[in-house]
Amino acid sequence: MAIFLATHYNLKAVLINPSINPALTLQKAKGLNYYDLSSFEWNTQHLTMLENFKVTHPNPDNYLLLLQKGDETLDYREALHFFEHQGINPDRIILEEGGNHSFENIESKFEIMDAFFDT
Repeated sequence: MAIFLATHYNLKAVLINPSINPALTLQKAKGLNYYDLSSFEWNTQHLTMLENFKVTHPNPDNYLLLLQKGDETLDYREALHFFEHQGINPDRIILEEGGNHSFENIESKFEIMDAFFDT
């Protein structure tokens, strides 16, 4: 959603281990309830909704991309390839060895994020 909203409203966004194709990524979660065992269910309608929000040509100047290679949920290379293909400035990509999907030590990037939003 961040990519869609940033594109639609010409906003800046920090993307942290993002899914570039969430409808495909979340296909495996269809029918599952999440962490708190609530009654929420991920279904085909949700996947279709995500397809409708897909962005093919985001403005690369609007994004700061934070990726960790140890992400156990998503392949960081998909986001890296997508944004490199869009022409994102390499200075706007932070790619770290290790880590995980929740982005370990995110607090160490807060100053960089603040500076990005201030430009």
